[in-house]
Amino acid sequence: MESHKLMFELSHPERLKILNMLKEKPMRLSHLSKKLDITTAEVSRHLDRLGNARLIERDSESSYNLTTFATITLTEVSNFDFLLKNVDYFLNHDLSQLPDHLHWFNSMAKGGFSSGTLETSSAIKEASVNAKKYVYVMSDEMMRALVPIDCKKNDEGVVFKKIYPKDIQLPPEYENRIDESFEIKTLKEVPCGLKMNDKIAGVALRDLDGKVDYSMGIVGEDESFRSWVRAIFDYYWDLARPWV
Repeated sequence: MESHKLMFELSHPERLKILNMLKEKPMRLSHLSKKLDITTAEVSRHLDRLGNARLIERDSESSYNLTTFATITLTEVSNFDFLLKNVDYFLNHDLSQLPDHLHWFNSMAKGGFSSGTLETSSAIKEASVNAKKYVYVMSDEMMRALVPIDCKKNDEGVVFKKIYPKDIQLPPEYENRIDESFEIKTLKEVPCGLKMNDKIAGVALRDLDGKVDYSMGIVGEDESFRSWVRAIFDYYWDLARPWV
């Protein structure tokens, strides 16, 4: 099936409702008709189209189920919904700074948007203050107010990994404690702002002028979201060079 034909089948709100209902559990035609409050003839027509698109199948008990193809398709639809819901943000920020294989929209959608420089700065600080095990950072600037907090947390056993631009000036407090528990690496240019600890993670993308926009970030505690942020950090950590 060509993509535009699949999109046509998904464009009808009733057919999309049917798919989402079947995502929860298998259902018979009569049950779908009652839930949707439309005639069985109308539901039958929708089911025929969805079946022809290989999105549903009927079992031996006459219940309709999603195919594995439909499950994947609905994930992509939810990604599209996320993009549309936040279209203004993506129109004004540059996701292309990240490699294509790190565009995990489904995981990204598990986070929420924080707006305002003050709120973002507070979240960045709290990520250090509340860390129990580790703090990972990628930033194009040095937040001097965090230096004593980071040093104190490191003394308490929190592991730090930080990525900065290669021309940044490190505070002596950082330079004097670089070891396996406080590692610093550099890149020619960092692609985004990022910070995470063992509970929460956040990302700030670059705006269309090429500046990391700390006035709005994506923040979340969901494991899928944190895994996405961790994947970004690990990718650039492997590319970065140790501080010398």
